[in-house]
Amino acid sequence: MFQLIKSLTKNEKGYFKKHVSGMAGKNANAYLKLFDAISKQDTYDDEKIRKQVGNTVLGKQNLAVTKHYLYEVIMKSLRAYYGKPSTDSMLKEMIRNAEILFYIKNRKEDSGEILHKALNIATKYERFLVQLEIYNFLYTVDFALNKNNAEFNRTNSEAYKKQLSIMDQYKNYIELRTLFSQQNILIGNIGEKHDKENEELRTMLNNPTLKNQVIKSYKAGLLYYSIMSNIYKNGLCEPEKSYEFNKSLVNYMEADITKLNEDLSHYAMALNNLMTDQMYLGRYDEMKQTHEKIKHKYHASEFEFMKLNAYSAAAATELAYHASTHQIEDALVLIKNADMTIIPHEKKINRNYRIELILGISAIYLLAKNYSKARFWLNKNLTDESPERQDVKAFSQILNLIITYELKDYDYLEHLVTTYKRNVKNNGTYFSFEKPMLDFMSKATLASSEEKVHTNLLKLKSALENEKSYKEKYMYCYFNIPEWVRSKIGK
Repeated sequence: MFQLIKSLTKNEKGYFKKHVSGMAGKNANAYLKLFDAISKQDTYDDEKIRKQVGNTVLGKQNLAVTKHYLYEVIMKSLRAYYGKPSTDSMLKEMIRNAEILFYIKNRKEDSGEILHKALNIATKYERFLVQLEIYNFLYTVDFALNKNNAEFNRTNSEAYKKQLSIMDQYKNYIELRTLFSQQNILIGNIGEKHDKENEELRTMLNNPTLKNQVIKSYKAGLLYYSIMSNIYKNGLCEPEKSYEFNKSLVNYMEADITKLNEDLSHYAMALNNLMTDQMYLGRYDEMKQTHEKIKHKYHASEFEFMKLNAYSAAAATELAYHASTHQIEDALVLIKNADMTIIPHEKKINRNYRIELILGISAIYLLAKNYSKARFWLNKNLTDESPERQDVKAFSQILNLIITYELKDYDYLEHLVTTYKRNVKNNGTYFSFEKPMLDFMSKATLASSEEKVHTNLLKLKSALENEKSYKEKYMYCYFNIPEWVRSKIGK
């Protein structure tokens, strides 16, 4: 519960207190006191809470019981604050109402009417299992209404055909969902792919459902385009095909606004993936249009977590764009806005988005030659213990080496290289940009002349120019290492 309370926004807290103040009984005071006491703590301390709240507030209830009831009250206030129930909760309520009318109040016709309304909603939003549950209940209702044989057989036959169709749709959806999970496992979060995994991804593309684009429902379509874009974006690293499938996914979702509004998080991800493809491929005008969609749909969202994640994901891509096009001053303005908008709430942001945004901020400061701020931000990624996005973390370490090299702190550089080699992640293998950079930095601490440094830079340039991986080359959008090497050779 501590984490729940700490995650509440100012408006949510205000609504909760108003909600509790309107409650009857003496427990309201206990809930408010306990809520305030927990809100003020940075880390939860049970003993301090007991001393602060005391038995006079808790009365006969112990702390554990009061916390339990407080949790229930918080959830009730959140449900009231966000008003409109979800499709799933609405369907559950309708089915429950139908059960009461049928089994308790003996109102069979009313029960059937509610079930048909629920069936229309479940069909519209493709709740396959709920549709089957409703059909099963409707069979019982029809049987109890004592319809004549002809009518009963007709409705039963129609329901049978519709249920077969639903099961066919659900089977197609499950197959695509399984494929989605399989490709996620193959691609993983590491970033470095091997021939065996790439071969398995190409074999997956020959699956009849994917190869023949077998899509039997809206949800199945979402999975199909997501699978194809992810395979080409993060697996086989073919940016043009990734772009085409991400564009198709966005168009597919926008064709049905009702369903799109029910699945805004999926739409946000699709827009962000399309935006990164457009940026990487240099389709900057398209990228700006996609960014406007993100701003329109999410930056104005009433849900803080959605606003923060959409803003941070788009901001990371914007920073990469500014870095790629050498618009450093514009990027610094964007960072200033991010400092005020995002950073105070950075722990609420999806970790994948957060570490990429932090990489973008640190890279801009590096390009602006503000090495202290660049290192401050890099350290946030370097101390992150999560296993996700090892590619970003590895690139952050390389940027840290570049900062140290620029500062000519060769003793510390030698220490960093030694530590780096000793603690290689990614299953003991290097990303392709790591090995040549580590080799160069190792030699940089020993190079005795400008001529030797120049020779080492030429070797590094040659090694980096052989880089072909889309995912790793995408890191260069934040800080173009080959360009940095060329600038050192030119100097």
